[in-house]
This record gives sequence, C-alpha cells and structure tokens, in this order.
Amino acid sequence: MASKLTKPGLLKNVVQRSYGAQAATQQTSYTLPQHQPQVTSLPSGVVVASQENNSPVSRVAVLFKAGSRYEGPNHLGASHMLRTCVGLGTNNTTAFSITRSLQQLGGSLEAEGGREHILYGLEVIRDNLDGGLELLGEVSTQPSFKTWEMKDNLRRVKTELALREPSTLALEMLHKAAFRNTGLANSIFVSDFRLGKLSSDMLKDYVAQTHQAGRMVVVGLGVDHSALVNYAKGLSVGAGDGPAGASVYGGGELRHESDAPISVIAVAGSGASLGSSDAAALAVAQHILGVGPSVKYGSNASSALAKAVAGSGGSGNPRLTKGLRS
Repeated sequence: MASKLTKPGLLKNVVQRSYGAQAATQQTSYTLPQHQPQVTSLPSGVVVASQENNSPVSRVAVLFKAGSRYEGPNHLGASHMLRTCVGLGTNNTTAFSITRSLQQLGGSLEAEGGREHILYGLEVIRDNLDGGLELLGEVSTQPSFKTWEMKDNLRRVKTELALREPSTLALEMLHKAAFRNTGLANSIFVSDFRLGKLSSDMLKDYVAQTHQAGRMVVVGLGVDHSALVNYAKGLSVGAGDGPAGASVYGGGELRHESDAPISVIAVAGSGASLGSSDAAALAVAQHILGVGPSVKYGSNASSALAKAVAGSGGSGNPRLTKGLRS
C-alpha cells in the first residue's frame, strides 16, 4: 500500500510551507547625494549656473537678453521670428538633420521668449547629453534663416497670431499704453504688417546685436558643472553687452473694438524693479488682489479684486480677475 506522503498534493504543501518559513532578505537603503547649486562667471561675461539632481534626464537652457524690448524700428517682430525659427537649418546643419538627431538622442528642443529674454531649451537623456548640447549650440548661436524656410514658417506664425486669447491681447495693449515709444512697449508678437517683411539679413543683424557673451546665461539641471562651463566657453558668440533697451513709464489708454462676447479690461500703474526696496511690498499687494488659479470656488474667488468686480454690478465672475506684476 502506497504512502499518502508520496501524493503530489501533499508534497506541494510541504514545499510551500518551507519557503514560507524562510527569513526575509534584509533591505538595504541608499540615499542619493545632495548637491548645491553652482554658479560661475566667465571672463567673457557669460554666466553659467547648474545643479546636479541625479536625474536620468538632463535639462540645459541658453538664455539671451534678446526679448522684444531690445527691438529697434528695423527689427520689430524679430524676437517672435527667432522663437518660431528654432529647429530650422543652421550654418552647419539642416532642419531634417536636427529633427532626426533629436529623435535618435531621445531629446527635444524648445524656445521661449518675452520682453526681456529669449530662451533656447534642451531636454535629453543624460547618456546622450553631449550630442544634445551640440544641437543646442547650433540652434542658439548659428541660425542661418534660409529664405525658403522662413517663407514656409510664415504659416506657423500666422496660426500663433490667430490663436491669441483676448486677455493676451489686452496685456500687449497695456504695455503699449504704459511705455509709449520705448522698448517695453514692443509686442512679443510680430505685427500683421511686418509678416514677410523681416528678411534673413535683418534677423541675422538682430542676432549679432543681442546674442553676445555679456547678455548670455547657460543653465543646467542634471549636468556636471565643470562640463557645462567648458561647453559655455566653446559657444560661438560675439563679445560685448549690446543695446541697453531702457524704458520709461508714461501711462495712457488704448481701446480695441471687437465683437467678442466678453470685455477684457487691464489696468496698471508704475511699479518697482526687482532690486528695489518696494518690490516685496508690491508682491504682497499682488497676492492680496488675487493670483490664484481660475477655479470657481478656489481661493481667488474671495480675493479683493474679485469681490470688487462682483460688487460693481458686473458679472462678478472671479475666474476672469487676477492681479499681475511685471
């Protein structure tokens, strides 16, 4: 007579109980090292800042003081065109090569701009950082502005102009009224009458005036600082500080008639610079007016500005009220 212990089901249970009685493997803990931000000012005037965050993705940005406030009469709209031309052909490579290389590296390029600065940004897998930095240097310092590429790019520019929100247009008009005939009055968007009028030579001249070492900052996140410093030293930019772009507050009023279903009103007054002793007080006043998100029952609904609008006999919609400071 066969023993019951030889049956498969019983042996399986014994094995399972044996594994269950084993001691758990001791867990080891490891804390990633913390790094402090590092800043280096090069003799040429370039400022390099970085911080190691142990991320598998590195982010690097090259920033120039080349915003719309530095546009002269012959360069109105140039900063907008620079933003939209990122990724097009350069002096040493083509748009197709840039796009294909980014795909292979697992990276992306972007450009942002305002009245003060233009930023060229790179995000790439850390292991492929060297190849990504080469492309970033090309698009930020070696644009070629080929005539046929700029002509094809006009369609994108027209689309951006058509998609602007009424609140965005109101802020543009606000700056135009506040800083009449000075740099800050220039719009961050190219005007309709300037479309197709900015030639390749005009854009190259604007880059030569504004993309200079004394107006340049290189910032990295998830990169080695010494390597970033060496990279900044190798970028091909001219020496000097370029135009100052001084602006004086004047004040005034501008109106634009349209058939929009809502009215957008922007009111502003003279402020203070970031380094002024009044900057902190203005920041507090900004938050008292309301800077919260556009949520119906959010914190911005009870702000001083929202309550004033609600009590004035208007719609009182708090999501349309916000305090801004620039």
